[in-house]
Amino acid sequence: MTGNEIAQRALAQVGTPFRLRGRNAGVALDCVGLALVALGPLAGKRAESVSYNMRGDYRADVARYFRSPRFRRLTDIVPPMDGDIVLVSPAPSQLHLMIAAMGGFVHAHAGLRRVVHGPAFPDWQILDRWRVVGG
Repeated sequence: MTGNEIAQRALAQVGTPFRLRGRNAGVALDCVGLALVALGPLAGKRAESVSYNMRGDYRADVARYFRSPRFRRLTDIVPPMDGDIVLVSPAPSQLHLMIAAMGGFVHAHAGLRRVVHGPAFPDWQILDRWRVVGG
């Protein structure tokens, strides 16, 4: 699967209602559910092991999930490419996953109650990024 395919799968979910722990494409998603849908078959069974709350530090769980030959952690400062998975901190003690797509990001926005596409918020700190290997 390529980064472009991941981005397109994420973009197809724009407008889907937000629901905490939502995992159903086109029905209800949260940020983890959106990432799993976007990754499709790359998500694998390990995805079920990622647990979290709306607030708290589950960064180690997310990093452990992406510690796989399928993904490369991006440690250099390069512009995001379509399909990159980005972990941000929108507020203290809050983590959020987004998918880079078409010069912006797709993410499940709890405040707007739906999956949206747009620019990153300037005050959201990028904590980590991963890219599909070979994508």
